[in-house]
Amino acid sequence: MSSFFSKLTEGIEDVLSIRKDSTGIHPCPEAMYQWDYPAAVNPLAVATAPPPCDFPTLDWTLKVAKQLLISKVNGIAIEASEKVKQDLEDKMADLKKAVDAGEVGVALLKSIASDVTQHGMLEGAGDRPKSLDDFNELFKVIALPPIANDFQKDEVFAWMRVGGANPLMIHRVTQVPDKFPVTEAHFQAVLAGDSLAGALAEGRVYFVDYEPLDKLAVAPAGKYPQKYHYAPMALFAEAKGTGTLLPIAIQTQQTPDGRNLFIADGSHNWMIAKTIVQMADGNFHEAVSHLGRTHFLIEPFVVATGRILGKDHPVSRLLWPHFEGTLFINYSALHSLVAPGGGVEQILMPTLDATLSMTSGQLQNYPINQQFLPKTFAARDVNDLKVYPYRDDSKLYWNAIEAWVKDYIELFYSGDENTGNQKVQNDALLQSWCNELIASGHVVGFSEGGRILTRDYLVQAVTMIIFTASVQHAAVNFPQLDFFTYAPNLPGACYAQFPKADGTPATEQDYIDMLPNRSQSIGQLDLAFLLGSAHYTELGQYPANYFSGVGIPMVQKFQANIAAAGATIDTRNLTRRPYKTLKPTGIPQSINI
Repeated sequence: MSSFFSKLTEGIEDVLSIRKDSTGIHPCPEAMYQWDYPAAVNPLAVATAPPPCDFPTLDWTLKVAKQLLISKVNGIAIEASEKVKQDLEDKMADLKKAVDAGEVGVALLKSIASDVTQHGMLEGAGDRPKSLDDFNELFKVIALPPIANDFQKDEVFAWMRVGGANPLMIHRVTQVPDKFPVTEAHFQAVLAGDSLAGALAEGRVYFVDYEPLDKLAVAPAGKYPQKYHYAPMALFAEAKGTGTLLPIAIQTQQTPDGRNLFIADGSHNWMIAKTIVQMADGNFHEAVSHLGRTHFLIEPFVVATGRILGKDHPVSRLLWPHFEGTLFINYSALHSLVAPGGGVEQILMPTLDATLSMTSGQLQNYPINQQFLPKTFAARDVNDLKVYPYRDDSKLYWNAIEAWVKDYIELFYSGDENTGNQKVQNDALLQSWCNELIASGHVVGFSEGGRILTRDYLVQAVTMIIFTASVQHAAVNFPQLDFFTYAPNLPGACYAQFPKADGTPATEQDYIDMLPNRSQSIGQLDLAFLLGSAHYTELGQYPANYFSGVGIPMVQKFQANIAAAGATIDTRNLTRRPYKTLKPTGIPQSINI
């Protein structure tokens, strides 16, 4: 975590004097945007380095510094050696004064980060926990997340599929896959009075499958404790009458072996099986849903827009506020968080190479034209799922963004369908942008046969870009605070073999042994807290005068629609398990953390 923050702060002293012009956010000169194709994420395209216009602002630095302060004070309270505790607390006091005054000294930030590592603040932190109480005790200054109180309940485990950090995996099935040998007897043992055949016929059965984790290499014990490989799948059903989503069965690997299928019976075996699913969900979430399909998906659009469209093209003007900070945070992550020795290697199950291979492969298998939000729900056949807060709330924003983009695009590509489409087709810069994204940006499945032919497609594509950079990233990033900081709920890896070789039922100690040790848990807590709590900017809040003239009423309409979405979410939360992830104040304009 310290190295990650050190990378984030590199060069800030050189750019705090940079000011934005009177119109607000704008790209640097086109020549500063250059393509790179790092071997670690081949064939994904990224920027060679973030141009100065993408460096952090003082406001961003202050917000991140505040969260770093909280994290490090929490760490001191956990395990600081007495000989260095006072020195660290004094430095924290200096940092707090600087943050409160709005004057952060980068040298002080780096000094604190360095001292935390150098002085071994977490001496003895590798001890194995004895009970869940040991995990709760890691939250001294940072609040224990509410999920710690009920994560072991089956209905909460099921709710995580529709309202957790990765609410993107669940899909309806009309038949159970052959590789998942659950039986009618298994089903009825969990839902007495119901039947698997009946539930399938009525469209009440859902499935999650973490097959992409299958065969990923896991690092041997050495630098980190021994991690164990799992690639589970799980079956869920809506209870007849109530519609409550409940787990039915879990298989811990892709191939059935007569021992690795478990049903929801409340045993320690079942608790471990759920933990394995949570671990797998967290790994796919961090590597694919979060890093790959938001951070790395948006990066080529930033580079291509900066290279081709400049700052005056209407599409560039519409997009650029939603690109602020993205190249910088991605570059920092690629050279620290997802570099050798970084947080990803420390915390997650696979080797770093295996994780990045999954990130790249899954993004390459993600055609843009199939990822417009309504299409994704239809593809997973989840429009009839009775309780799905991510789906319901995200649609509000997709509709609001789409209406805003449509209004704005039609200002510049005006006329009837034929005239408007001709203007799109004849826009040489727009067509060059499209070609750049495909040829150099390696964006898969983008365009209408290699060109942008219609105004409608342009509206849909721009809507997706803005939605992904704002709402979608918020949906998968900020739940890290609520769900990933608490390792028993969502461990980055599992640390024991299951089922046991002798086939005996698991005990409570077997369950505890599956979870990360104190050091791994503290690292996971620090990382998830910083990434999940630093909010900078808010969707729809553009710089003053950024959109002028006839664009102003459109912006005001967009802002009103966002406010209406927030009010709807507040009303929904009165009658459902609260889903606060997509409240307007929690959605930044861009991927900047």
